[in-house]
Amino acid sequence: MQKRQASASANSKFSTQLIVGLDFETYYDTKYSLKNKDTSTSEYVRDKRFHAHGVSIKTNLEKYPRWYKHDEIKHALAQYNWKKCAVLCHNTAFDGLILSHHYGVVPVYYHDSLSMARPLFGHDIGAGLDEVARYLGYKGKTSDILERTKGKYYLTKKETRE
Repeated sequence: MQKRQASASANSKFSTQLIVGLDFETYYDTKYSLKNKDTSTSEYVRDKRFHAHGVSIKTNLEKYPRWYKHDEIKHALAQYNWKKCAVLCHNTAFDGLILSHHYGVVPVYYHDSLSMARPLFGHDIGAGLDEVARYLGYKGKTSDILERTKGKYYLTKKETRE
């Protein structure tokens, strides 16, 4: 199978036209959470309890995102030539660390919509992806979806489809 890659510009060996947007959903519970002020992003991602339930991936060349369950993530990420692809996440410090630490993926560029939103919207709205999406007129996340998976290390088939 041929890897997906960007077509490089003659002007720069690091030019990229393929941007891979992704969003990991991970296990969390009452004590093991990024909302716990005593836990840094690095500590959370490197913790022995860390478990990626799945990842949503959409490139700038596709109309709709695709969801990959835990056991499909490595194969899905292997479809891209990361030496020629950029990654776009909302809080790339989190998703980018998961990519490199758990999957050995290091893209040529990192883009972060959280960092892009702050100078545009200031603190008038929350910084979460849901708040930014709704502010821009998009649907946002399904309400209570994260709360329904809290404390569940493994998700049911129904939960992975939601």
